[in-house]
Amino acid sequence: MPTDVINWGLLGTGRISRTFAQALKLSRKNNLTAAGSRSRAGADAYATDLGLDQARVFDSYEQLLADDQVDAVYIATPHTEHACWVLRALQAGKAVLCEKPMGLNHAECMAMIETAKRHQV
Repeated sequence: MPTDVINWGLLGTGRISRTFAQALKLSRKNNLTAAGSRSRAGADAYATDLGLDQARVFDSYEQLLADDQVDAVYIATPHTEHACWVLRALQAGKAVLCEKPMGLNHAECMAMIETAKRHQV
């Protein structure tokens, strides 16, 4: 990951994700690079609202995680999906920031911590 600027991908297109995206636009050390939605309509609306290039907004979370230009992922899915997508992002070699709660229980949280260690992210 480059040390001067972090290229962020936003996984989820809800209200909190949009707030995070607006904050990224004000940062010199962070760049809003891509976003992923569960649907094409959601992806298109998100791109329009945030002024993102349509080509950088994906209609699947998997496409976002496969994007080599994304250094870090902000997880903004419903909380019941946090562990699943945190684990998948870590396995893809992405640094992760997850909105609360991190997981639903101790086992989910420990799995995320161990996966981050194993993948050195």
